[in-house]
Amino acid sequence: MRPCGRSFVLVAAAVAALLTTDASAEPARRWPLWPTEVSRAAEPLVGAPESELRLVRDSRRVAAVRDLDVFATPLVAPILVAALEDRSSAVRREVLQACLERQLLACVPAARKIWQSELDDAALRVAALRVVVLAPDADRLQLFLTALRDPDALIRAEAMRTFAAASWPKDQLAILRTNLIAKLSDPAPEVRRAAAHGLGVLGPDDPRSGRSDGALPLTRLLVDPDPQVRQDTADALARLRDPRAAPALLRALQVGDETYVGRSLLHAFAALPGPVAAAGKPGDGPDGLNVDAELLRLLDAPPRNLLPRHVAEAIARRRTPSAALAEGLVARLREDALRQTEAHALRQPALDALLGLGEAARPALTAALARGLEPPLERDVRRLLAALDPPRTAAVFAAPWPADADRDAWQRALAEPDPAGRLRAGAALGARAPDWLGGAAGLRLGLAGSAEWRRPWLLALASAPAWTAVDAALPASLGLWAADPSLASANRCLAVVALARQRHGGATFLRVAAEQAAAADAGVRACTAGALAWASPRAADPLLAGLLRDASARVRTGAALALACRDRPDPEFAPQLALMAGRDPEPAVLRAVELARAPERCDAWGLVFAPPGETGPWLALRLRGHEFQAPAETLGPLRLAFGPGLADATVRDPAGPPAEATSPRIVFD
Repeated sequence: MRPCGRSFVLVAAAVAALLTTDASAEPARRWPLWPTEVSRAAEPLVGAPESELRLVRDSRRVAAVRDLDVFATPLVAPILVAALEDRSSAVRREVLQACLERQLLACVPAARKIWQSELDDAALRVAALRVVVLAPDADRLQLFLTALRDPDALIRAEAMRTFAAASWPKDQLAILRTNLIAKLSDPAPEVRRAAAHGLGVLGPDDPRSGRSDGALPLTRLLVDPDPQVRQDTADALARLRDPRAAPALLRALQVGDETYVGRSLLHAFAALPGPVAAAGKPGDGPDGLNVDAELLRLLDAPPRNLLPRHVAEAIARRRTPSAALAEGLVARLREDALRQTEAHALRQPALDALLGLGEAARPALTAALARGLEPPLERDVRRLLAALDPPRTAAVFAAPWPADADRDAWQRALAEPDPAGRLRAGAALGARAPDWLGGAAGLRLGLAGSAEWRRPWLLALASAPAWTAVDAALPASLGLWAADPSLASANRCLAVVALARQRHGGATFLRVAAEQAAAADAGVRACTAGALAWASPRAADPLLAGLLRDASARVRTGAALALACRDRPDPEFAPQLALMAGRDPEPAVLRAVELARAPERCDAWGLVFAPPGETGPWLALRLRGHEFQAPAETLGPLRLAFGPGLADATVRDPAGPPAEATSPRIVFD
């Protein structure tokens, strides 16, 4: 009874913590599966009543803090706050990191105490300072000024990075910026680096004019003896984009520097505003410099330790390039014949820069075509223009599939060397569902030596509207493969769905589905949930009701997609779906719930391949005018999603370039 009592106290404290915890900052974490799960995980930290906590090793208490990371913040907040009194610095550092990740304001008082008392442990004080900054207290500015006078250079540097990343009232930004400027002359290089980084993070004083009080003081650090200070200074000037820094940046480029510093200087110079009227000369840049013209000169004669391709990278990032810049790049496409060394070849760097400029290069490229170009150059220019007008519709794969009666041709298609081609052929064969599918699949699955070669035939059975088993051994084998923990979840998943599509095999499927709905592998549970789309509601509803409450977002998404494949909304699930639409923390589940609340019958199990290079646990799709996310699977070199109704889904194109971060959460880099 003692663990249950302790659990009750823990839950009561968690409810109280709900009133003070910022829920919007909490990532998706789960609630315990049984009442004492949290208390058991935290036992090395809090100890049983009869235990001596001093006997628990520091490593075990650190591990306990990490074990708590999977649980919801309201449950673990009281434990973390209490653990900040631990005698071990390692434990307290781990707890402070957890408080920071959860943005837990309840940790701030204890963190402030650590900051003021632990004067001999710089790493612990830095961790405490990052938590203290979470609370916008009235004395936070005084705390910052005190940290800047600390004798430890690490404390001074981390204080500047930490406080620059926090959100500040507008009336205090000037004081913060002034103190950062003062620290640009600190004797410690790491402090000068942090001061430059902080000024870059704060940005210009007035974004409309692009002027910043810190720009000119920063230019003095372009000749700092430490190369990393020079690089961080260039990165900060790239963020500020103050045109008054142009002469100093150009001088530093002409002198030359280490390659990594020179590239940062190039990007800072290229980030300056485009040509504006100055000194009475139209088209002149800041302080009489034409930035675009200078970039072309640097392309012709790169600074020391840099190559034309480095200059081209910087030019490609210009925000407001002039027409003269694009025309100068086009003119340099012809200069390869005049160059004798590969190091000074300008054709490929100029092509790369024009491609990066995008729409701004179109007039110059069009004019060059009108004037006439040599055949190789004309081909390259036409390719650049074609890249500016990408196709508006996705390419549709339409393979010349064999006739339904040609078994041998289909068997060759399902055995081709390309794994993606095998899966496409399996999905196409399942969609056609010839009469001989069940018999041929039984034979080929029996002869297949590995799961990789069974996969196309399993997909064919899963994609079929219905198939008939010729041999009773095939359904039994499918049940064994579905329950085999040594197989990948995708292979077990296809076995479950293949049973769901068997004609007159409902009893076998329901037995297997009941077993796999409780599988340890979340991927198998998610697939089982999707396969229930075609089971009778009377048999499937109890399983779906439980899977909609699963701890895994992938499983909840699969269950919602199964409900989205029904003829009409099910009133039995309406309250549960409404609750999920308002409370589920996972965006992918919310999108699937939208589909489930407006279902439309689907007759096939679908497969969608991800674009090359795309990563992540979810695949962004579009179906029936809705945008949603499906759980992604990895099969060797392939990344794909499959599920009920996904035969008609298409991969969603990205809406545009990633937006700049606007979250108030503090990020340390």
